[in-house]
This record gives sequence, C-alpha cells and structure tokens, in this order.
Amino acid sequence: MVPRFDPVRRLVEILETTTAPLRSFVLVWVILGVVCAQVGLVNGRMNFSDGVPRANFDYFGWALLCVLQLFTTENWYEAEMCACLHRLAYE
Repeated sequence: MVPRFDPVRRLVEILETTTAPLRSFVLVWVILGVVCAQVGLVNGRMNFSDGVPRANFDYFGWALLCVLQLFTTENWYEAEMCACLHRLAYE
C-alpha cells in the first residue's frame, strides 16, 4: 500500500495557482522567440576567417539559441557583432 503524499500534493497545487498568471507571458515569449529566430535565419552561412561563431543564425536551432541569448542579455554583444560582421560582408 502506497501512503498518500498530502503535503506534496498541496505544494503542487500551490505552485499551479502561483504560476497560472505567468503561463500566457511564457507562451508569448516563446512565440516571439520562434518568430525572431525564423526571421533572423541567414541565407548565407556565417563563416568568417576565424571560423563559425557560436552565436549564429545559420540553422533554426542555433537561431533560437541566439535569440534566447539576446532575450536573457547573456553575452549579447558577441551575437550583435557577429550579425554586424555578416551584414558588412554582404553589402
């Protein structure tokens, strides 16, 4: 016989009611990230003389990670510089 875990069940109920208002925000944030990643996909490849940068828009997965990097402002300057260098290379 498995004992009931009422305190754990109560904790899960509290977490569900607490995070309910954030669900729509997270959904909008994810949709915006996917749209920005899709728009940012580059026709050419970001292949510079020193190699392909980590923050690139070559493939959808990398573009989505790069947009997440920009949303969280974690090392955003590297992503910005790679995008600027790519744009200058094709002008």
